[in-house]
Amino acid sequence: MVKRSHQSRRTSVRSISSSPSPPPSLVRQELKELEDRFPLYSAVPDFQADKKDAQVDDYFGEDTTICALYFGLEYSDLQKRTLDLKTVHTTVGTQKSIVRLIDFRSEFAFDFSADKLYIALVVFEYRRYAIAGTYDKDMAEHNMSLYSIGCHEIYKGDIAICFYGQVQQSRLLRGVPKLPRDGTMSQSEVLEKVTSAFVRNVRGHVEDGLPFKRVIRAV
Repeated sequence: MVKRSHQSRRTSVRSISSSPSPPPSLVRQELKELEDRFPLYSAVPDFQADKKDAQVDDYFGEDTTICALYFGLEYSDLQKRTLDLKTVHTTVGTQKSIVRLIDFRSEFAFDFSADKLYIALVVFEYRRYAIAGTYDKDMAEHNMSLYSIGCHEIYKGDIAICFYGQVQQSRLLRGVPKLPRDGTMSQSEVLEKVTSAFVRNVRGHVEDGLPFKRVIRAV
């Protein structure tokens, strides 16, 4: 590779085929509620913010590692990785809360260490995905490893995907789940839809100045 210069509610699992599509107003309400509960700092650490917010009594929670699929610019296929998940006390306004931080940057290429990290919660059917990525619009190369799941969107950076439980929707998983459970689609087809939604979100924001959506529903 040529070097460049320069982020819960418990529900029952339902069959996709037997569940009608929710009305648009309900979808918008659900996405807004998810966005309110998905602050950026609680999912993906911005290192300067971490230094400012994290207290001296930081501690590791029960889940210290999670599984992620990593699409790196230097690869031609997806990579399965283990990421660190830590639980910290942070102060938000006058409230003290406990949040989880995922160390996505530990897996991203060094070339992207200075780039902004974009994080979004992507919802597809009845599962949620925490996705992070960097993007450099001035880079000539693009991420070819996305082709391994059938995603032909142009993306100039690295991407990592983490998985929430389908029943325990606030729990990040230690392994890649079966996607989907009812077998109506292949894993690659699901990942392609989820990743494409994220890619279009970031690229539209960076390239075209569109608002960045923190919560997206893939279709």
